[in-house]
Amino acid sequence: MPPAAPGTIFAPAVTGGVRMPPRDGWEVLFGRNREDVHVCVGEDDRKASRRQGFLVRRRDTWWMCNTGRQPLRLPGSRLLFPEEEPVPLAEGCTAVFVRGSAEREPLLELYVSGADGRRPQSRPQDVTEPPRMWRLSPEERLVLVSLAQRYLLQQPYPQPMAWRQLAELAPESRWTPKRVEHLVVAVRTRLARAGVAGLTREEVGEPVGNSLNDNLVKELLLSTSLVPPDLALLEPPDETAPGGVPAPPGEPRGARLGRGPRRNGWGTSWRERGCGHCPPGIRAWRGGSRHHSARWSCSGPPGEGWCRRRRPAR
Repeated sequence: MPPAAPGTIFAPAVTGGVRMPPRDGWEVLFGRNREDVHVCVGEDDRKASRRQGFLVRRRDTWWMCNTGRQPLRLPGSRLLFPEEEPVPLAEGCTAVFVRGSAEREPLLELYVSGADGRRPQSRPQDVTEPPRMWRLSPEERLVLVSLAQRYLLQQPYPQPMAWRQLAELAPESRWTPKRVEHLVVAVRTRLARAGVAGLTREEVGEPVGNSLNDNLVKELLLSTSLVPPDLALLEPPDETAPGGVPAPPGEPRGARLGRGPRRNGWGTSWRERGCGHCPPGIRAWRGGSRHHSARWSCSGPPGEGWCRRRRPAR
């Protein structure tokens, strides 16, 4: 494809899309009614408006307006509401999502060419660029997996664990709430200096709440620095315990986590899972260390399969 004039906007679609030169006052309409717009979005979804919005060229910039009934979701979780002031589009790619029905979000992908007038080309044979992973020490990984375990367990609306909860995972070890906090703050500071946004009080503003740790966990997950298999660090390698993580082939049982907090500094298990004695959907937690009996505490209400089952110490 030959280079276009700087500021040309491209709006690809299933039916071909549109390419509009940067002329003042020109508009690009998008919505559900294919016969009445330039770019059709969410044609089979009645939550998308027949004329959901339009793009207009003014003062050397493309602006987006929402004329539909649903808000538009822009990059950075920015929402553009109906009849709100238009927002400018930067050079490069902008993904716009229309809130549809049944958790669908029809996509409108826009691209504004820069000074060279070029748009991204197809590169099917190029080597895939991996995400930028953050290097973590074994100690940092262990604490951060515990901090982010609700995210790693794919719980709805997860929140980071509190310092006190993390320290209580191993009451006999040398971990304290303050020591856990200092370790997590050190990781946040290191990532913030490397250019990760949303990890300092100055950026987030008051009240901070869980925002800093929430942003930290999301960055570690999106960069694949933490992944669900890391939850095995919190599990005793016991094949007989319900929900336990089997030891790898050739590795003796107990070799990974040791016999308790004296050897690994953590030595406890606090992972949400089914206890095996309640109806499906009831979740349970296991606390305590390998030197003490462990208690299974289910989250179900009394009278609906709720139980507290004590397992003997191993």
